[in-house]
Amino acid sequence: MSLSSKRTALAVLVVGTAVATSLTGAAGAGAASPASTNSYVPYPSTADGGEPSIGFDTARGSAVYGARTANKRLTWNDATTPATVTVEDAKAPTSLASLDAITVTDQHTNRTFVSQLDTVCSLFSFSDDAGRTYTPLHGHLRVGPQGTVYLPLKGCGGTATAGNLTNTEFFGGHPSVSVRTDNGASYLVHRIDAGNNSDESDPSVATGRGNKVAGGRVYLGWEDGINPSETTYGTTSSARISVSTDHGTTFSAPVDVSTPLGIHNVQFPEVIAGDDDRAAFAWLGTTAVGDDQHNGFLGSDGKPAVWHLYVSTTYDGGASWTTVDTTPTDPVQRGCIDLQGTSNKTATDPNICSQRNLLDFNDITVDTQGRVLVAYADGCVDACVTDPTVVSTGKRGTVMRQSTGRGLYAAYDGTLGVIPKH
Repeated sequence: MSLSSKRTALAVLVVGTAVATSLTGAAGAGAASPASTNSYVPYPSTADGGEPSIGFDTARGSAVYGARTANKRLTWNDATTPATVTVEDAKAPTSLASLDAITVTDQHTNRTFVSQLDTVCSLFSFSDDAGRTYTPLHGHLRVGPQGTVYLPLKGCGGTATAGNLTNTEFFGGHPSVSVRTDNGASYLVHRIDAGNNSDESDPSVATGRGNKVAGGRVYLGWEDGINPSETTYGTTSSARISVSTDHGTTFSAPVDVSTPLGIHNVQFPEVIAGDDDRAAFAWLGTTAVGDDQHNGFLGSDGKPAVWHLYVSTTYDGGASWTTVDTTPTDPVQRGCIDLQGTSNKTATDPNICSQRNLLDFNDITVDTQGRVLVAYADGCVDACVTDPTVVSTGKRGTVMRQSTGRGLYAAYDGTLGVIPKH
């Protein structure tokens, strides 16, 4: 991996509580490293569907999970180990039809927004009580602590594709972020030329709370890969992340958190931050090498490629990252992951990946005590869990919740996973 002389990447894979070999520096020399004690527990959201979203209302202590036209309010009871969860309906009245549903909670105001794409229109509502009531509006970004808006972009500087039916994507190009600091009067796009985008997953951006960096330290994570041409897909990709301390104007050298761990393809990068020097980066990864956008994407054993949900965490502002495989015994997907969307490429390419069950993205948020929560659709359910020859078709709505270890707020270190005394 390519790193500046002032930054050292530390990649540690933790499966449950086991430690894998760590890799440090540009040369990737191996050395043992203490394990993180971070652990995670999955919880059913009861809202099934691909490309889920999640927010956390700190005033009510509840997460709001969205998938398709459903929204659910999840409230955990940490008086037991593992914590139990209560799931309640939180559907917005404007959630009538959807292609790309997005739910987001602004933790500065604790206002939750629910948007549904209805052909060329958007159905939009907001809630100030974690989805108990909604106000409709007409009309996946992040807002920093000083009100700066950050919108991640992929393919900046690339070539517009000709084969997409519903919208123009970009072949090649670089991960970027569009920044607004003047109440929408103008936007500035900042590009990371050291990164590369294939026409697949969107990047993700998050900002710290501004306790050490004015306006918050900015973290931008993406799927890094190169497609040889618009119709020829790459065979490897990696999860990479960069950091900015000047509102996204400049970024650090990208850190590759996946390749040193033997992961050869990734999808669905999602980033969240807490304190300025703490952030979490969730992504799906597989050890398989090949074109994951076509049927027949196999692992080295000749069986459908196996995908897991990984969470990488930094506690030093992005200088080092520790990664946990949160699904070591229960894959998220077997086979390919179709990110081609509604495209007329299928008319000329009959072998495009037929597994559209996960759709286009996952989501991530942080709760009041700094626990990381990842919203994802579990594609590998029922027979797929134990039969390595079965390709995934499921889309079971799930929240992966951090249960122990250090969260994203230092003030709560040593308290996660500890049952409160009465």
